[in-house]
Amino acid sequence: MRNFHPMPPLRSIVAAVMLLLPGRAAAESAEDLLKKGEQRYGLADFEGSLEVLEQASKATKDDELLGVIHRYRGLNYGELDKLDQARQAFATALTHDPDACPDPQSFKTHLAKLCRQVRQGLQGTLSVAASRKGAAVMLDGKLVGLTPMEARVPIGSHQVSVKGPDGKWYKRKLTVFLDKEARVSVELPPARALAPASAPAPPTTTPSPSPGRLWTWVAAGGALAAVVAATGVWLAADSQYGDWQDTPDSDGDRLDELERAIRRKEVASWSLFGVAGALATTSVVLYFLEGGAARERGVSVVGRGNGLTLRLEF
Repeated sequence: MRNFHPMPPLRSIVAAVMLLLPGRAAAESAEDLLKKGEQRYGLADFEGSLEVLEQASKATKDDELLGVIHRYRGLNYGELDKLDQARQAFATALTHDPDACPDPQSFKTHLAKLCRQVRQGLQGTLSVAASRKGAAVMLDGKLVGLTPMEARVPIGSHQVSVKGPDGKWYKRKLTVFLDKEARVSVELPPARALAPASAPAPPTTTPSPSPGRLWTWVAAGGALAAVVAATGVWLAADSQYGDWQDTPDSDGDRLDELERAIRRKEVASWSLFGVAGALATTSVVLYFLEGGAARERGVSVVGRGNGLTLRLEF
């Protein structure tokens, strides 16, 4: 009896089909395994979470995803008090994603702090250039040098600020990876050109306010006032002279008093007339003196251009 089968057994066919199905041999994807690892971590199954995360790390090459996977590995080791292994897992996570450290508001603070300590020990190179040499550079709010500059800095996200000639800070954000160079170039506005010196203004002589014939008129006014006063005193004396004539000879005391008053007024009147004459003479002299001074002060340069000078005389 021959053991010959013209068709393969059904079991073999099913097995062959299963092998040919895409992704079946890889079982679950890295994302699915990461979710299981997160769930087990939340249930405090730290050993089980580590086992699943180990599988997930081998199922992907995506840096962002690997950063999350190894972050959870570090958290699991930290919960198990295996701090050396936790540091190694955090360092691996930061190699893939420099910002992979856990949020202290969502995870235990001491584990988030441990990851940040690991990150401080991992460095990359930062190169800053600008369109202007010697510009001040700040890294995360701290002055670190002048452009162009190159420095070793902790990995992770940073803010670089470069000061422009206008006094403003021009900011850029970048991420520094382990043992890699992060470059940033900032285009600064040109320095403001100095305004050209303006041509000197043409010399202008502003005439000082001229008093004209001020003292002439003061003297003339004084003379007129003296004449008016002298005339008033003279009229008063004349009035008393009429009273003196009407007084009888028998009233000797009254006659003497009026005579003395009249003489005083006559003296005052003639004195005022003398003052008026002197002031009138002074005003005439001042009229000619002040007139000449006014003509000298009246020359004023009010404009100059094209080699010509305009002068006004008054």
